[in-house]
Amino acid sequence: MEENTTIYEKKQVIFSDSLGVCVVAEVTKLSSGKTEPVLYYKLNSLYEKGKTAYVPAVGHKVKLRELITVEEAEKLKEKVTEDTEPMILHEINYVLEKNKK
Repeated sequence: MEENTTIYEKKQVIFSDSLGVCVVAEVTKLSSGKTEPVLYYKLNSLYEKGKTAYVPAVGHKVKLRELITVEEAEKLKEKVTEDTEPMILHEINYVLEKNKK
């Protein structure tokens, strides 16, 4: 199993396979009583207001990644169909909107 070793920064916009395009609202240590604190990301969805997730920074099962590039977004936009996953559409639109010149 591939371990995600990328550490994301607070306010960074990333893609989560459970939330779609989201912002890292916090990077914080949480503990469950007697265990050592573990570094977690608090992720807020940019497209589903009020939807939040706490994901461990290391050893999580949720796939987190940086957003696609403008070039990737432009290529994917050409292939969009009615069956395209809404979270992918949000990512394409977000990347293209944020990088307008």
